Amino acid sequence: MEIKKKTEKKCLIFFALFQLSSATVFMQFMKKYNANANNYYDFILSLCFYILVFIIPIIIYLILYEKVSVINYLKLRSNILSGILIGILISIFIILIFLIKNKFMITNGLNLKRDAYVFIGRILVGPLEEIPFRGFYLQKLKSFYSFWKANFISSALFASMHITEILNGQKNIILSLVIIFVIGLWMGYIFEKTKSLWTVSIVHSVYNLCIFII
Repeated sequence: MEIKKKTEKKCLIFFALFQLSSATVFMQFMKKYNANANNYYDFILSLCFYILVFIIPIIIYLILYEKVSVINYLKLRSNILSGILIGILISIFIILIFLIKNKFMITNGLNLKRDAYVFIGRILVGPLEEIPFRGFYLQKLKSFYSFWKANFISSALFASMHITEILNGQKNIILSLVIIFVIGLWMGYIFEKTKSLWTVSIVHSVYNLCIFII
């Protein structure tokens, strides 16, 4: 049993290093070639990257090593209706907070034709990031540590993945990382309480849309 746990920890470290380093290289590549999120080809490239680096390796691991149902393990089959409902309710609260903060004004000047790929990308990034960080890392870490310790580590990994993006955007690095880390903790808490990946996927997507639109 102890040997199996050590092997699983090594696998987690490998996954983390592989995915985070791949994300860093990819972001630098996109920056170098001035990738535009509005561009169809850049959108497809980013989508393929997420699927190949963050989703497929986890699916393969769960099927071949854990020998479990991927859908069941990721909590995509449990509490579907309640998970979606709670996700919608939390999302409404988030939208209201953003609107109040921005005095009920839409500042981005959204053009669905011009920004279609950005809009779709912001929706897809929810499940594409929640599958690895809450669905996989948080649950695997919980088999070794307490929930909050596992949530802390998975949230730190979640924040680390955004470092290159933050640097490229020339934002306040420390503040941005703290915000993303806290959001990760919050998502982990929601996931733990609802036992549904649907909830955090919806909330994550709506939060990203609010940042872009409002």
